[in-house]
Amino acid sequence: MDNLGRGITYTDNIITFVPKTIIGDIVTLTIIKDKKKYREAVVSKYIKRIFLFNSENEYINKLNKILDFFGK
Repeated sequence: MDNLGRGITYTDNIITFVPKTIIGDIVTLTIIKDKKKYREAVVSKYIKRIFLFNSENEYINKLNKILDFFGK
């Protein structure tokens, strides 16, 4: 995730920012902005979505707080 809560992936070796995604989500993307050094995309379809839940794992709890903040 970047500092704006967007997921990060690579398409054709170019970094791509995708809102409303987290590590483990598998999605189909639509590129909406194509710059020289980065791209921005939106999810056109969720193939597999990771749902987080209350956990004793500190990392999962931090991710839940971040997702709540950004409205995922």
